[in-house]
Amino acid sequence: MYGIYKWYQKGPVRIEKSGFNRFIWLPALVWFLSLVVQFFLPNDPSVNQQIAIDLTLSQPLFSFFAVVIFAPLTEELIFRGMLARYLFPKQDNSKQTLIFLLVSSVLFALGHFPGDVQQFFVYFSLGFSLGLAYISRKGLVYSISLHALNNLVGFLMILML
Repeated sequence: MYGIYKWYQKGPVRIEKSGFNRFIWLPALVWFLSLVVQFFLPNDPSVNQQIAIDLTLSQPLFSFFAVVIFAPLTEELIFRGMLARYLFPKQDNSKQTLIFLLVSSVLFALGHFPGDVQQFFVYFSLGFSLGLAYISRKGLVYSISLHALNNLVGFLMILML
């Protein structure tokens, strides 16, 4: 994992100031709103969510490392880090940044195997907020932290309910 991160750092990604990365609180707000909206949707877990539920209930300690630590690191390196570095290395204006956000959010959603359109939009909104976190700080630390917080909330809810 460390080797992949060092490999990612070799080439610069140029992210210019735009309306998408002006406010550091915007990603957290989008994440929080997507979390709130999920409580009003029917409870039909995606394949990804069902795997997380089964793993957490059967092996909580292993699940904590897999879901709360390893998944955010890996997914952010892939969906934000590598995608930005190799497909969108120059985000010189709002249009390029928006295209990066949309593509990374769609791929993030599809990578979580949504079962229907509603689940797709939940994962898409999470991916969009994590993309905003990535471009607002011009690096992976904020998006990885927000992703880990999101997974920690889900992990704790599974254990407590």
